[in-house]
Amino acid sequence: MSASILIVGLPWSQDELALAVRAARALGGRPVVADTERALGAIRPPEGCTWLPVEELSVPAVVAACGDSRPDHVVSITELTTVLAAQVREALGLPGTPAETEAAVTDKFRTRSLLRAAGLTAVDCRETSLRDLPGVLASADLPVVVKPVAFTGSHGVRHIAAPSDLAALMDSYDPDAAAESGRDRLIVESVIPGDEISAEAVCVNGEVHLLGLTDKFNTGVPHYYEVGHVMPSRYTARWHDRVRAYLQDVVSVLKIRTSALHAELKLHDGRVELVELHTRFGGGSIVHLLAEAYGIRAYDVWFAALLRGEVPDVPRAAGTAGVAFFGGWAGAPFRWHSYDFPHAGAVMELTLDARARPKVRQHEGIRLGYWRTGRAVFHAAGADGYARVAENVAFVRDQFLSLDPAVRPHGSPTHHEGTHR
Repeated sequence: MSASILIVGLPWSQDELALAVRAARALGGRPVVADTERALGAIRPPEGCTWLPVEELSVPAVVAACGDSRPDHVVSITELTTVLAAQVREALGLPGTPAETEAAVTDKFRTRSLLRAAGLTAVDCRETSLRDLPGVLASADLPVVVKPVAFTGSHGVRHIAAPSDLAALMDSYDPDAAAESGRDRLIVESVIPGDEISAEAVCVNGEVHLLGLTDKFNTGVPHYYEVGHVMPSRYTARWHDRVRAYLQDVVSVLKIRTSALHAELKLHDGRVELVELHTRFGGGSIVHLLAEAYGIRAYDVWFAALLRGEVPDVPRAAGTAGVAFFGGWAGAPFRWHSYDFPHAGAVMELTLDARARPKVRQHEGIRLGYWRTGRAVFHAAGADGYARVAENVAFVRDQFLSLDPAVRPHGSPTHHEGTHR
């Protein structure tokens, strides 16, 4: 009989769900998705996927809904339910990364504290709240980066270079809603120097297998919104082994078992430093880049490790892949100046809905600072392949920066300048 994989919580991206379901079915698994009836009713289930409606996303509700049909594995492919999925695993007596670990990973302050105790981070970090933040900043050595203890997408993040920057940060929150949901917990960190990359990996029984490194393009200070990615990173040859070794140390300290991994990292002065870690693959079309650059189907690799204990075989990259996102700043209409890419021959796909608007303006008290209307996917081979893809991504980033002069950072940062998210 085939093994069932219970996916707890719908991800924000239906594309991600479709890829996960397809991977589970390709490996002979039976994918089941648990969420509220309202959430499940809003979309059509992917072919071969079973909906499991629950009264609420809680451990008792999910366990009760399973009844006698106990799943063989329980996972989450969204940041918002990784802890819940682990708690359901434990309630059902299933193996996997402990709920305590998942809670530490989603809590940036706990992650930083555990790594500092193990000598794996040199970042100064303090925990505070929206209410107490002014007092903390008054005694902090500026500049610092302030961000939610638990959230993604750089929403609610702000580079604070002077006390006057505090007002702009507070505008990113609805204080009452944030306090009610617990999103008013913040961390204040020293700015991490160096070049920023991300790493995609699969952890199999506690052993890290690195799939690829990605160069990140963001808007720089003060928001660090992600605008695009290029894979493989130009740092792959020199830093691959050091990144894998560092992530292995991090995974061992946090006690992660079999899981997808997405790590935001800084490279500086021969040292790898963690910005943040997630027990799922990166968003922003990262899984598509793995397929374009390496031919790796990310969810196939993860679920093969989960169902069969298989270790991935990572091939050499077949060129350079990249993605850049069209979008706008929250509160401003979408407008775009040019689609005249510097390297049109590297454009593989364009998707755009200029009529699109944000589905939500805030989530649990954190106001969303930007939104996306589409994307451009790039691929190029040869010695100049990286340069052509990177220049196309930078072309999109620079236009995004120009959309709202009131919030545009001074200058246009490159993807490798010292940034933090």
